Amino acid sequence: MLAVVLLVPLLLVVIFALPKVVAPQGDDVLSYASAYYAAQKLGKADTTLYINKLYCMQQPDGSMPWYDGLAGNAYLTREVGYLLARLSPTNAMAQKVLSRIKAYLTCQLEEEILRRKDYDKEWEASLSDLRTLYVLVKDGKASKEHYQLVNKVMKRLPKEWDTMDSEYIAIALLVKHAQKEAVLKDAMKVLASRLEHSDGAYLAYRGGAYPSIDRRLHIHTQVMEAWQTVVPEDSATIKKMQLWLLNQKRTQGWKSPIDCINAVFALTGGKIDSCTSHMPNVVRDTLDTKYSHQMTITNSSAQPMWVAAYAEYSLPMDSIDADGMDFVLRRSFSHNAPAVGDRVTETFVIEAKRDYQFVVLSVPRSGATEPCSKLSSYGWQKGVNYYMQVRDTHTDYFIPELPHGKYVLQLEYTIERSGKYSTGVPTIKCCYAEEFRAHGTNMQLNIKD
Repeated sequence: MLAVVLLVPLLLVVIFALPKVVAPQGDDVLSYASAYYAAQKLGKADTTLYINKLYCMQQPDGSMPWYDGLAGNAYLTREVGYLLARLSPTNAMAQKVLSRIKAYLTCQLEEEILRRKDYDKEWEASLSDLRTLYVLVKDGKASKEHYQLVNKVMKRLPKEWDTMDSEYIAIALLVKHAQKEAVLKDAMKVLASRLEHSDGAYLAYRGGAYPSIDRRLHIHTQVMEAWQTVVPEDSATIKKMQLWLLNQKRTQGWKSPIDCINAVFALTGGKIDSCTSHMPNVVRDTLDTKYSHQMTITNSSAQPMWVAAYAEYSLPMDSIDADGMDFVLRRSFSHNAPAVGDRVTETFVIEAKRDYQFVVLSVPRSGATEPCSKLSSYGWQKGVNYYMQVRDTHTDYFIPELPHGKYVLQLEYTIERSGKYSTGVPTIKCCYAEEFRAHGTNMQLNIKD
């Protein structure tokens, strides 16, 4: 047996994604704002191009549009404000852009409060209200008028926190902390109870595609920021949340630059330099484990690392039992003793025990069967989007996103010839973290004439 051991510092996986963000992925306002943030954090000398773009795109009322020439809106303005407020910019032009964003958001929120009073005198602060307050106070330079608005909205927080969204609670804690007022203890208890799990500190969700993987990441990073700001002494919980977030990167792409920046901000507290100055080397080693199945690996660095061991071995096909890591794969046939000319349905039940992106299910075929669908194509079955690639000996399903949960895929065959045939061993794996994989069992088909 041959084993390959790969050690990679977990933080490198996220930090090394920032240089890609520096190059804007488009001409939209969020790409330029993300590029400016990343360039500032990486110490790039010339960041004026990006802030100039933001300055030119900003509307006279202070709002930000999606693209230059379009109308501005509060959502995009808040998103850009989030990034600039976290930077607490010293650049004069960046300060001016942020100041105008604050003025626009303040005006929008005050108008919204007046509208609410007309139909609901007992109105409660909404999530968008709190996100606006975050932009106003995050850089520590809120004006007297800003704090008056903050105090007005914070008096409208709910009395019961059990039913409130975790992001809502996290931002409320951050704004309360910026007010230099007492911590919302009931809100902290609710959030702490949601984070508490035997295998780490994270927010659990029901299986399926809602909320999306990107949304789960966003909420987790906001909660991390709240914990680091309000209870920095709780290092044990903070470390568990960091490890959970870093482990998500092993199986997810984080295609949005905002997702990447939110993760880096939460993991480093906005201080990139402290994480890049003493980075350990990536170690790759090959061990011959012919006479031993035990390996001892020591991490001499203060940085957390992930370790993956890949072993190759040969076994008779009939002796392979179903097994996997964070995946469960089960298969069945509509009947195991069909006749020539029959149609047979093969069913796969997939259990994903975490959120995945870039998953491949590979299904080998026996020599007696031919797929009913012989053309490669995109498809959808019971909550799973995929591209199905039909090959001579097997069919591959390329699944771009597979959130935590249970899924069913079915494939139809026609029986072409009689005899006894093996079906082969199906496998499922995450393409870019192959330690997360599973395989099923070989089955026998006894086909009648």
